[in-house]
Amino acid sequence: GLIDFFSKHAPKDKTVQCIVFSESHSLVENFDVFHQRGCHVILDGDPTLAWKTMLDANVLITSLSSFSLVPALLNTQGIIAYTPHSNKPLRPHWK
Repeated sequence: GLIDFFSKHAPKDKTVQCIVFSESHSLVENFDVFHQRGCHVILDGDPTLAWKTMLDANVLITSLSSFSLVPALLNTQGIIAYTPHSNKPLRPHWK
């Protein structure tokens, strides 16, 4: 998926760090997939830390929830990979 794509196409001089924020009681996610890809999975963490991390991300892959939309709107330097759901992308440059 997108994690593999961005990891493969990252500049050779950059270290890729994948961080996944979610809740442990998520009925949709299988976190094993993220662990197998070497992602750091943070469950039930501080929402402030999650938003701060997303605001500073070079690449932000949004989720199917609206939680990641606010930091995506405010992240001005990164690539935003929008996961389509009930809304259209809120910015024209979102991929």
